[in-house]
Amino acid sequence: MSDASSNIDEHEKSRFGKIGYLLSAVRTIGEIAPFSYKLEYDGNFIEGDAVMILVLNGCFIGTNLLPFPMVSPDDGLFGVASLENASLGAFLEIIAMKRSWTQKMISDSGVTYLQAGTLTIESKRPLDVDMDGENYRQTPSGIKVLAYHLSVLTPN
Repeated sequence: MSDASSNIDEHEKSRFGKIGYLLSAVRTIGEIAPFSYKLEYDGNFIEGDAVMILVLNGCFIGTNLLPFPMVSPDDGLFGVASLENASLGAFLEIIAMKRSWTQKMISDSGVTYLQAGTLTIESKRPLDVDMDGENYRQTPSGIKVLAYHLSVLTPN
């Protein structure tokens, strides 16, 4: 996602809107190489190789509904999805799902999924961290949920 944001064609973005990001992602995905990571979450540790790690506090990426059933903006936890599979098809399958995946579907897809209130991600080389289409820092990077920190008005 951070590479796709960096490689966005401003003409495509202004002309096609969010489709410009998808076109950039399609161009970028063939160049993705897995990276080694270490993840500390809520006092636990895992490490592995991934092509992307998504840290979620909601059910959408862009305007696309994500299929992870456990993501909620008000539970005090991030959803963390580590994608080990670099194929364009696997990524598009995740984005295109219109129903929630079961835990088995997540595991079978090459995705490691967990939930955490605090998270630190390290990588062997600094990698860009993207938030809402902007690269704003690099790894190593830490983040913490501030549960009930904001009040949000919503319709019933």
